[in-house]
Amino acid sequence: DGTFNNLQISWDNFEVYNGILSGIETTNPVLYVDPINGFDTSDGGALTPLRNLFVATAWAKRGGTVVLYSGTHNPTEITGKNLTVMGANGSSAVITTAHVQDTTGSNWEHSCLTFEDCQGLVHNVILANAREAILTEDVHNFEVFKCQIYDATTGIKFTVYNKDCKIIGNTFHDTNAAVD
Repeated sequence: DGTFNNLQISWDNFEVYNGILSGIETTNPVLYVDPINGFDTSDGGALTPLRNLFVATAWAKRGGTVVLYSGTHNPTEITGKNLTVMGANGSSAVITTAHVQDTTGSNWEHSCLTFEDCQGLVHNVILANAREAILTEDVHNFEVFKCQIYDATTGIKFTVYNKDCKIIGNTFHDTNAAVD
């Protein structure tokens, strides 16, 4: 539990109470996430990173960037917000569903990243242990670039309406279908 911009947040298997961060955006164009040394009560700066990817993507400015430092990150969903999610230079940022016990009804137990009704760029991250490493619905101008995908039924799954999507320079390991 912690106080974040005068809002109380509580975590219970990733269930977020009190509508935390709903409709709230930072003015910072870039937020940083460090799953080991970060704090979700910080400002998300390069030297004061957040801890959870979910908090960063929820709080990120529309059109902003979330930079992941090395470590294991839990999954997140991005809805209605154009956003870049990328690993820091030289980092080994892993997003995995391996340890998630979701009680919210989201896709977190199945997909590392879910993008809905938005534009996005995913760059230089490792995605692992998922039914779909990346799940998209109604995305446009969406790009997955130089990512590594491990142990997924489907690496990147496009559902419903998707337009102008690019998949460039990614590697797929122990994945049944790279793209569906």
